[in-house]
Amino acid sequence: MNLCKWVWVAASRFAQNLKVAYNFPDNTDRTQLKTGGMKKMKRVAVVDDNRDIFGNLEDMVVELEIEGVSLFYFPGGTEILEALKEGESFDLILMDGKLSDGYTGPKYAEQIIRDYPGIMVAGFTDATDLLLSFREKGVQHFLSKVGVGRRTRAEELKTLLGI
Repeated sequence: MNLCKWVWVAASRFAQNLKVAYNFPDNTDRTQLKTGGMKKMKRVAVVDDNRDIFGNLEDMVVELEIEGVSLFYFPGGTEILEALKEGESFDLILMDGKLSDGYTGPKYAEQIIRDYPGIMVAGFTDATDLLLSFREKGVQHFLSKVGVGRRTRAEELKTLLGI
């Protein structure tokens, strides 16, 4: 039986979010969603001042049918820190190297790693100087931003999320 995909866009105070909901056969009892009978979604925050980068990731998740992933967009480090302080939780934060607020992703990554040790932070850049800076700030994981195909990037994302 074909799986149906529920996609909806929800606005929040912090970001425009795309959520790819649970996939289940058409005959699945929807009450499983309320009772916890379905697999937990992996929450991924994308911190990048270029909204098109987020759009590309959204397209990749939908088109390549990566199941169990919700993406959340944050245009800068200040916004992700505010969301975390208000109790938002994420399995992974993809942090751009250069942000338009004048600070670099490694600066914010260092603070997130220190204050929220249960959240994985991955550098999301291909610039050598920023990769080194991320490493110096304690970032151990990276996702290629350019120069790789969607399937390769999708596999990198799935590996980071353990799916």
